[in-house]
Amino acid sequence: MLCNIFKKEGKMPEKISIKDVVAQKKSGKKITMLTAYDYPLATLVDKAGVDIILVGDSLANVVLGLKSTKEVGMDEMIHHAKAVRRGVHHALLVVDMPYEAYQLDIDQALDNAARLMHETGCDAVKIEWFDKCLEVTQRLVQAGIPVMGHLGLTPQTADRWGGFKVQGRDLASAQKIMEQARALEDTGCFSIVLECIPRQVAAIISDDLSIPTIGIGAGAQCDGQVLVTPDLLGLIEGHKPKFVKQYLDGANYIMEGLQRYCSEVRSGAYPDPGHSYSMIQTQAQKADRCPLWFKSFLRAIARGMLYISRTLIRIMPYWMFKVFVFFFIGLGHCLMLKKRNLALVNLQKAFKDDKSPQELRRIAQDCFNGFGKGMVEVIYYADRAHLLPQKVTIEGQQHLDKALKGGHGAVLVSAHFGNFLLMYFRMIVAGYKTNVIMRRVRDERFEKYISDFRNQFGLKTIYDLPARKCVQESLRALRHNEILFILLDQNYGTDGRVFVDFFGQKAATAAGPVVFSCRTQAPILPIFIKRQEDDTHKIVIEPPVPLVQCGDEQENIVHNVAKLTKIIEDRIRENPHMWGGWMHKRWKSRTVEEQSLLDKLQERLQKESGQ
Repeated sequence: MLCNIFKKEGKMPEKISIKDVVAQKKSGKKITMLTAYDYPLATLVDKAGVDIILVGDSLANVVLGLKSTKEVGMDEMIHHAKAVRRGVHHALLVVDMPYEAYQLDIDQALDNAARLMHETGCDAVKIEWFDKCLEVTQRLVQAGIPVMGHLGLTPQTADRWGGFKVQGRDLASAQKIMEQARALEDTGCFSIVLECIPRQVAAIISDDLSIPTIGIGAGAQCDGQVLVTPDLLGLIEGHKPKFVKQYLDGANYIMEGLQRYCSEVRSGAYPDPGHSYSMIQTQAQKADRCPLWFKSFLRAIARGMLYISRTLIRIMPYWMFKVFVFFFIGLGHCLMLKKRNLALVNLQKAFKDDKSPQELRRIAQDCFNGFGKGMVEVIYYADRAHLLPQKVTIEGQQHLDKALKGGHGAVLVSAHFGNFLLMYFRMIVAGYKTNVIMRRVRDERFEKYISDFRNQFGLKTIYDLPARKCVQESLRALRHNEILFILLDQNYGTDGRVFVDFFGQKAATAAGPVVFSCRTQAPILPIFIKRQEDDTHKIVIEPPVPLVQCGDEQENIVHNVAKLTKIIEDRIRENPHMWGGWMHKRWKSRTVEEQSLLDKLQERLQKESGQ
């Protein structure tokens, strides 16, 4: 195509102007003109290098299925011309004035022509000859509106002249058309369409005028030619005028394609996998591809690092400990790339457009650094418990002491916020019998090591599974007036969960705090530990959260878990860099409906892979 050729040469054709069209007559270069009625056709015709594109009132017949061009109005012409305008970048765009726009009321002709130019962005309008044609043409030209005339067979008024017949075949009628052509040139028309007149008459008119003539059924001596594009492409069935040359059997080509489509849909051949989309592979599915031996290898490295780190930290002076912190953080940056990427993904979901990409990267960086510091601090102070009161202060301790006076224990709701492990140890040092519900890690040897580590410090671990045992031990601790820590910000994938809103997404959350409180009357207190600028820490114990009774038992649980989760979300929003949950799959679990859909999708994928 013409435009593709120009693109390869590094330039695009300039927009054709009326002066260019007139100059083509003087140079002897033939003018090409075709019709278009919509964006796709206009784009193709323009790229083919056609000089003039006409949004003809033939729209009525070939697009809208009307019997006469007189039936199309301004609204239809404007609607289609605007679509054509969007596809035309090279050709001169001309739009037919519909019959009622200028032939019924001459006073409105100027207003309608101006509206057509303004709303469609066309370059000129075309009007057919009628009784007041010269008067209308003169007014439009004086108003600065370019006009293309139309003589011979004029479809809008053909019924007045005996129908669609060749005009100018006798001397008198030929003379009349010649006089009309001269008059239109005198009033300022820049070009004239000659339709269905003898080629000899058209040749004389073309020689006589200084403006170009565009023939349609008027012979080869005109300065240019125009055809209705659907006729040229063979898209219109039925009678075709003698002057129409069909360059393509478009109707049969299209019919063949349509029939093949119907056949393939009915047989199931379409759409095939090459014309379909598949489910996006999740990070979890990609992770499953990791060989078991490699996972075991990584876990062994992690164990070894922990053993070595604790051994070294036990004998380190404080200044060397501070240096080791930076080494540990740097090593973590190299080994935990996936966690860093996950943190950014979760931050983007949570804050969407509220924070810039630079802010989110900074939060992820601070979060990762805080996690690294926290791990080393726990190891350091585990063997130096006497230093904890200097390192970690407690604010709001009176709320906890008052709650424990009730004799029902206290449920302390927190999150993976700040150095939460150090928070457990500090509460033990403060004299509180401390229990924490935890999840076993997959590496059994690693789990035993850290479990022994916690037990040596006096931290009682209650595992979340099996669920029955977890409930029994938790209730026993509360009935002995002990404190029970529950981190409510982690994904909870077993029974006893509810789905509540967390940063705008449904998150599976443990119902335990509310259930235990209802059974034992133990108050629920939010508690958080915050790192200070000097790397000390402050534990903040908030007043008890009153539970709301709003309906049946399940409704109460959901409502109150959502209330507690909102408190956690608010604290995270205040200090997002302190929440380690960005590095975890907080929103991993799915609702029953989502899981059902996933099961069906997986079943479908398995069937497809087996075919």
